[in-house]
Amino acid sequence: MKTTLNPILFFFLFPFSIAYSQNVVQLFVEDFNQPTVSWFLNDSVSGPNIGTNNWIINNQYDGFGLAPNTPNQTNTFGGTISNAPFSGYAHIHDSTIVNSASNSNYNGTISSDTYLVMSDGICTKGLSNVELSFFYICEGNTNSYGEVYYSTGVSGWTKVGAAKYNNKSQWKYEQITDLNFSDAYDLKFAFRWVNDSSSLPSNVAFGIDDIHIVGIYDTIINPITIDFIYIDTVVCPGNNLLMNFQLSDTLCDGSYHIEMSDQNGNFNPPLSTWITNINYPSISSFVSLSIPFTTPPSSCYKFRVKRISPLPYIVGTISVCVDVQSCPNVITCTDPPAVAMDTNAVCISSVMDVPFWSTGVYNPNNTYLAQLSDSSGSFASPTNIGSLNDNTTYDPALVPSPGSVSSVIPTVPPGCNYYVRVVSSSPNTVGSSWGPFCIQECDIGSNNCTDISACPGDSGLTVSIPVDINVWDSLTSYYPGNTFSVQVLDMMNFSALNTGGLGATLDTQSAIINLHIPPCDSLSYYGLTSMGFPGGAFYLRIVADSASNMEQTLGCVVHFSLGCPSQTSFDLVPAFPWSTYADTVLCVGDPIFVRVNNYNPSSSFMYFIDGNSFPPNNPPAMLGIYWTSPGLHVLTLEETHIGCVGPLSNPMDVYVIQAPQTVMLGPDTVCIGDTADFLVQFYNATYYDWNTSSSGGIVDTGNNEVSVLFDTTGTFTINVNALNQCGNSSSSVDVAVVDQFHLSSFGDTIGCEGDSLILFADGQGSFTWDNLFTGYVYEDVFTINKDTIILMADNYCGQIIDTVALVVIPTSLLDLGPDTTIFAGETISFSSNLPGNYQWTPSEGIDCSTCSSVVFSPEETTTFILQIDTIGCISQDEIIINVEISGDVSVPNLFTPNGDNVNDLLKIYGYSIEELDFRIFDRWGEMVFKTNSILDAWDGKFNGVELNTAVFVYSLKVKYKDGREVVQHGNITLVK
Repeated sequence: MKTTLNPILFFFLFPFSIAYSQNVVQLFVEDFNQPTVSWFLNDSVSGPNIGTNNWIINNQYDGFGLAPNTPNQTNTFGGTISNAPFSGYAHIHDSTIVNSASNSNYNGTISSDTYLVMSDGICTKGLSNVELSFFYICEGNTNSYGEVYYSTGVSGWTKVGAAKYNNKSQWKYEQITDLNFSDAYDLKFAFRWVNDSSSLPSNVAFGIDDIHIVGIYDTIINPITIDFIYIDTVVCPGNNLLMNFQLSDTLCDGSYHIEMSDQNGNFNPPLSTWITNINYPSISSFVSLSIPFTTPPSSCYKFRVKRISPLPYIVGTISVCVDVQSCPNVITCTDPPAVAMDTNAVCISSVMDVPFWSTGVYNPNNTYLAQLSDSSGSFASPTNIGSLNDNTTYDPALVPSPGSVSSVIPTVPPGCNYYVRVVSSSPNTVGSSWGPFCIQECDIGSNNCTDISACPGDSGLTVSIPVDINVWDSLTSYYPGNTFSVQVLDMMNFSALNTGGLGATLDTQSAIINLHIPPCDSLSYYGLTSMGFPGGAFYLRIVADSASNMEQTLGCVVHFSLGCPSQTSFDLVPAFPWSTYADTVLCVGDPIFVRVNNYNPSSSFMYFIDGNSFPPNNPPAMLGIYWTSPGLHVLTLEETHIGCVGPLSNPMDVYVIQAPQTVMLGPDTVCIGDTADFLVQFYNATYYDWNTSSSGGIVDTGNNEVSVLFDTTGTFTINVNALNQCGNSSSSVDVAVVDQFHLSSFGDTIGCEGDSLILFADGQGSFTWDNLFTGYVYEDVFTINKDTIILMADNYCGQIIDTVALVVIPTSLLDLGPDTTIFAGETISFSSNLPGNYQWTPSEGIDCSTCSSVVFSPEETTTFILQIDTIGCISQDEIIINVEISGDVSVPNLFTPNGDNVNDLLKIYGYSIEELDFRIFDRWGEMVFKTNSILDAWDGKFNGVELNTAVFVYSLKVKYKDGREVVQHGNITLVK
């Protein structure tokens, strides 16, 4: 290491990741460059709010000749301000000239006392060393100045920091800490401006920018754990699992991920996740989780809880095993189909939606089938009348509504003893039946018994539908004055919602009715709403009011679907109270949870991110997504209601940023007494924390810049930790402090052991080498135990010392060790860490003739020679490996293949084997294992099935390389 005075060099230190027991947490950032609701302006805290000098937020710096110009933000005592030079900032201004000059100024003839106050408190529970930092400017005078106050919500406001903030004509970086900032639930800060009426002449007033509040979460001194208090240990797929978990201490409001492992207990990745939140001062949460229907049954699933937002990030303890068991499949039809609730029989060709409940697990290829009995109620030969390709489980304990299979009544004999039921295809499950109900032949055909769908929109529309009479026979006649009317019915209870309001015609024969569908916003007048929203799914039929047989005046029932998506673009909002987004700025890897308010629950929704579609992962309208790339992303939503598409939502702009990267600039060598500056790249909304081991300490700091006094010689470390809402990055540098000018040497400092060494001094004065040789040239030989040369120069600066590092390539260190003996078929390894190119001879009996790590396997006694060429320096050694013939092989008599990786395999042990035949038989003489290779092993299975504890018999035939043949028999005990 040099202890000389060298010219100043600048270095680039690239960031690296360090694990700290103290994690810096960013709690609050304000740069005043976006509209903000975080502040109350001109408020009263500990005194009256008086005067015309008021707080304002803008980016004005020009006094327009009415007030002194405010120095722009490149004028700092050190550091960088976000969006300088003309960033938005909070400052005092004379409100009487606001229309002419609204920069940082004040009227010194009018007394003022006013505050800029945080509107919402900061929670610091679980954190220590909380710090407030900001840039400020204020010229003022003795009676015109700024102050800083804080409140924890427990008591009143307390002054903190400097006694007065004034006499600064440039922007100054300030850091304030106080023990009372820590472990508070409602920490707020306020900035005060005070001036009397004798402050002439006026100058630059109090201005504030780039406010940061940070704290430290210490995982060693004050670790907080997340532990399970209770968890169900047995559950079925699709059922709810109850759990209760608890924090070991209070934390601020936060969101928590609950993760379910795979069946082997692995969480990478989790099988399923849920989200919940705990609000201060609560420390526990009792939740009910719906286990996915697709979860494979297994006896040891595990759970854990992670706090993910806001920081600190905490991973909880892992739960005990949870047994997910296979549960039976059951289908029940307890509710009547709506069309069967009519006082009349169900018409042939009418639609019938068959409701059902189901429990258990259904395979992805499952189909629910609705089946109709024969007229006697028998399902000996059922008729399939409808199908639903669906593997959803409709468990009444988990879902609010039953499943439904849409069906059509086929042409069957009229009767009143019909039943319906629902069955599943995978697995094959037969449900209970519902009935009896009546089926009859109805005289009127409604729209050819075909379903009707429409999108009324803002204008409405008209559809012509045919009315056919005497569909089955000509026995029914219609009297003059008869009216055919469109009747709309409720799909839940089959009550009539509207008759004739959408269309009617006077006729006695088959006719055409114009179905007038009003605009969506008028449908409620006709009773055509669903769950409070216009449109929906209904039944429709044609009815007559004057006929020879009034029982035949009802038409077949069809589906009538009116799609009414919202015609007003939705606004995307946070899905949870704790998932708010300040300026919608997120980090790479952060989740975002969004939804819309007042949506139609019967609609379906599709999100679009930068034009790419993403279905809601919590239907119908909530999306949770992790961001994987930085940049500006546009998030929109599209509603579809019964096939009708609405307008795109208003876009949400999401700015995704990354954690800061620290590349430090500064000198690596300084002179004693010097003050040196160090800086890292500046990122907006980023807090910088500097530390140094120099006894002179930090003279001044300005977020991304620091000035350090070096008042003693030696090597000192400069550290910086940069933190924003996306994470942190740390870097450090060692700085050599010297009190001398440059001295160095040149020459060949790399050589072979024993070669000539010649060095030349580069500097001024008289030179001494190792206190032995004097002069400009140093001559010697490279010696393995000598890796440095000390050069001293005497001149007017005193004695200057330079240390020359030598690289001596040894040629005498190679040692292959003593000769050795192995058995035929056995191997022996050798490894060397000496640098260079390796060459082994002979190349037979060795796995690699040019490698530093080799395996010898000679079949006869061999002398191996190694040469290493290291940049032309040759090292050589040899070793004799004697080869002998081995004795007998051995077979263990017991092994335990229970999966604990200990004695799980049965192997044969021995060397010098030419051939072998190894067979294992069970007690009935059936062969369960056979091999001809000593490398094979038995895992205790037969035909892929694990065998139980038993005693087995083996037969072993071996032929050794020296020609001997041996036959061996014995017993093997398998223990589970």
